[in-house]
Amino acid sequence: EETQYFAKRSVGAWWHVSYVINPLLNFALPFFLLLPRKAKRSEAMLVRVAVVILVGRWVDLWVGVLPSVHGELVFGVYEVGIFAGFVGGFGWLVLRELGKASLIPIEDPFLEESLNQHT
Repeated sequence: EETQYFAKRSVGAWWHVSYVINPLLNFALPFFLLLPRKAKRSEAMLVRVAVVILVGRWVDLWVGVLPSVHGELVFGVYEVGIFAGFVGGFGWLVLRELGKASLIPIEDPFLEESLNQHT
């Protein structure tokens, strides 16, 4: 039943994480940061917003699992270690796969033109 799920996340410190921090990270901050046209065209701003969204997704999953397991708001070595392990594994996989192929298309007839193009 869903009542127990929401009851555990509606009391104590979980209330702030579930109903304040989670919506801020997953909706409000990305929405308002990407409203200006200039922000959507800035690679640095898009990277920052992507990091905020990834952290928000992690908090969302953390809030979905942890109250059922611990019952109290705990943030310790296991949470950091698992997160670091997944980030490290993902980074290793991406770098390994990127090293298998050339990132610049050598035979492209428009290569010179595309290297000098800036938007």
